[in-house]
Amino acid sequence: MDLQTLKICTKCKVPKPYYDFNKDKYAREGYYPSCRSCNAHRRLNIHKKAAYDKEYRKTLGWKKAANQYKVSVEFFAEFI
Repeated sequence: MDLQTLKICTKCKVPKPYYDFNKDKYAREGYYPSCRSCNAHRRLNIHKKAAYDKEYRKTLGWKKAANQYKVSVEFFAEFI
């Protein structure tokens, strides 16, 4: 394959042929920046990330409230 028919995936950094990328009519080249296998991997792990984000937001709220009332997070968490 020549260099004109390859595109480098932004996630895995591997040069792949254009048929390994989904089409994107808004992109300059006409294809998504990440390959199909990286997109599939991201879609499979979306539930893990959602659970992590939910827990992070919960603890972030405790940290903000604890900072507002000048108490430790552990002390504040006992009352919630």
